[in-house]
Amino acid sequence: MLEEDFNAQLADAGDNIVLAAFTAVWCGPCRFALPAMQKLEVEFPNVVYLTIDIDQQEDIGRYFGIRAVPTFIVLRNSQKIVQEIARNERQLRELIQRHIN
Repeated sequence: MLEEDFNAQLADAGDNIVLAAFTAVWCGPCRFALPAMQKLEVEFPNVVYLTIDIDQQEDIGRYFGIRAVPTFIVLRNSQKIVQEIARNERQLRELIQRHIN
């Protein structure tokens, strides 16, 4: 995902929550977290889901200070609300539920 695409998707999300997943191809835990996020897309259809590979989009990762993967950032109105490391479906569900309203 290019930085321009990332910014456009944030703008298009409006008041909806955005869950940005920062991952890497070499990341073992990412292989479990990403399928969990895909399952939650059905449960929380009003959330915008973005995946950013930190090796391909270093500038976005650097901007958000990503130090470990998988890291998930919840944004609303293009503003970061919270940044957490989550590795399974339960943790991701709780992260979304805390910020969806």
